[in-house]
Amino acid sequence: MEQMLKAGPLETTEMEVEALGNIFPVSCTPVLDEQGNLEKIIHIATDITERK
Repeated sequence: MEQMLKAGPLETTEMEVEALGNIFPVSCTPVLDEQGNLEKIIHIATDITERK
């Protein structure tokens, strides 16, 4: 998460999170306010169970 915040608002970090017994790749993109402060983080998890 720290690496993502240092990269800035246009970078997306990929991480794997174990949830409900499966591994999900999660993209996390920080959204900054006009002063450059972290306002929120958008998380997008993709279920890749069928691909495995």
